[in-house]
Amino acid sequence: MGFRLHPVAAAVVCGAALVVLVSAGHSAFGQTRPSAASPQEGAALSEAQALHAAGRFSEASAALERFVKTYPNSAFRGEARTLLGNIRLQENAYQDAVSILTEVVDQEPDSEFVDRARVDLATAHLALGHTKSAVALLDAVVASNATPGLRRQAYDRLIALAVRDGDVTRGVGLLMDERALPDAVVDLNVIDTQLREIVAKAQDPMVLEGVVDEFPDRFPGDLALLRAAQLYDGRGEAFHQERLLQRFLAAFPGHEQAAEARMQLDANRTRLRSTRYVIGLPLPYHGDLKPYATSLLRGAQLAVEHGRVGLPDQSVGLVVKDYGGDLSRLGPMVDDMVKEYRCLAVIGPVLSREMAVSASRAQQWRIPMVSPTATGSVGPSRYLFRTALTGSVEGAAVAQYALQQLGVRRFVVLAPQDRYSAEVVSAFTDEVARQGGRVMVSSTYAPNTVDFGREIKQLKESDLKQEGTMVIDPPPPESTPRPGVTPQPMYVPGFDAVFLPGDGETVGLLAAQLAFHDVNVPLLGTSEWNGRDVVRTGGKYVEGGIFVDAFFSNSPDPIVQQFVKQYRVRYHEDPDVFAAQAYDATSLLIQAIKTGGTTGERLRDELTKITGFQGVSGMTGFGPEGEPQRRLTWIQIKSGRLTPAL
Repeated sequence: MGFRLHPVAAAVVCGAALVVLVSAGHSAFGQTRPSAASPQEGAALSEAQALHAAGRFSEASAALERFVKTYPNSAFRGEARTLLGNIRLQENAYQDAVSILTEVVDQEPDSEFVDRARVDLATAHLALGHTKSAVALLDAVVASNATPGLRRQAYDRLIALAVRDGDVTRGVGLLMDERALPDAVVDLNVIDTQLREIVAKAQDPMVLEGVVDEFPDRFPGDLALLRAAQLYDGRGEAFHQERLLQRFLAAFPGHEQAAEARMQLDANRTRLRSTRYVIGLPLPYHGDLKPYATSLLRGAQLAVEHGRVGLPDQSVGLVVKDYGGDLSRLGPMVDDMVKEYRCLAVIGPVLSREMAVSASRAQQWRIPMVSPTATGSVGPSRYLFRTALTGSVEGAAVAQYALQQLGVRRFVVLAPQDRYSAEVVSAFTDEVARQGGRVMVSSTYAPNTVDFGREIKQLKESDLKQEGTMVIDPPPPESTPRPGVTPQPMYVPGFDAVFLPGDGETVGLLAAQLAFHDVNVPLLGTSEWNGRDVVRTGGKYVEGGIFVDAFFSNSPDPIVQQFVKQYRVRYHEDPDVFAAQAYDATSLLIQAIKTGGTTGERLRDELTKITGFQGVSGMTGFGPEGEPQRRLTWIQIKSGRLTPAL
């Protein structure tokens, strides 16, 4: 005989309606009796089950309570308690049901009826609002060897919760798992309808891309691709829309909506070709570079949206292509952008190793290329510009700030052994010397170092041969010398500040170890400090440290704050320096278009004439060789927070 389930098995609020997900199919009990049970026990339990099946719950409850009292050690005790718990569920006595069924689940975890008890216990927990407990029980059922009917009931409840919570990824995954159950217990049409509804109601295209990654070439991956592309189109993000439509056509070439996808791609190309002024943006939207490419894309998109104001018919467009970080594809991609879309300029390159290829293509097509990120050099190039902050600029700027604003003149340097840090340290050292200061010790450490004891000891030894000292502080006048206790000398640095051009996490570790070795002087850093890692790992030991960057989202500058506000509204997160520098690169190009840069050559000339530009990354214009002219941002760590340095 089976149990009858309570109708509040899994109530889910959808708008104003209460949707009940229950099933009439239940596992049978009493079909297999333990040999150790007496005939009287079997008869008593069968009587209770018959009353339950007839809907005579009060009588069934009384019979089960008598059974448990009369046969406290019966092999049927767990089965009887499970049935009693189900009756309490029917009576809306949820707390009693929880107490009874919890005992069954805890004391008889390997019994044949424990999964029935888990489903009913989860139902009682849901009625009491104990979602976490219910989910744990239902997860255990779907992962067990429970009957397909019980597993379907567990899936239905879990799916209802996922829908209620808007968890698209979990909802789709559970439905696909339920879809694999035997046909006898599931209706594929019903499940597929639910899948379509979940995907159709999804509002986050990135979540849908996760669904696509799970089901890249089968249902419902096709639905997720089309819905995500639709959402991106509604947001004006043509690159992502086209990327997903192309992925859809590659995975589902014979799909009933393939022709419509092709028409959409053709329409996008036609619209962009008809745009008067087009800027190209080749991106390495792949692997570890994908987050940086995303920031660059968002900054450029926002600049185009803002820059269209004041142009006839808002006639500026952005063509974005993904070359996957493959250097061999970058040059041909730039060629295609110029030939197919008549690009006046290109935002790029992204990486320093791409500078030579970019300079060659810029010269070939006589169009300016403005890099928001590449810091390397290929020598003079008439058409190559950048808004990126280079290591040499950072190093010289830190030296100037320390000498002119902080009034410190003696420095030591501890830097990682990498090319960028070498460039930073070289510029810092040269500028310190030029302004009459001294770098007393300059040392490096290997990448991934976490114990800096050797480097710090060598630094102290070198300093003690110059201006560092070991002193013994005199005891306070009122103190009494302790017999046998010899005061220990303390190291007093002979320098005024330490320059640490490493990443935030490493600098935090290094700062703590410097303090341990009595190196208690101001700390100076570079843009690599700009993040939470330096405070997280350094804590109080980085307090007061000052570093430079091109962009700081908490800057009080009204122009920066307006940009940050607009970026948050558009993308629901704070912009980083890459987004800011891409925004400035694109904005500078659009400004030059507005002042007469209607061909590649003229656009290049107009860029060099820009002065007084108010960029969010401090850009004011370009020098004659395309190097950025900018204001820098100084940031200080105060009370564990990054704040503008005064």
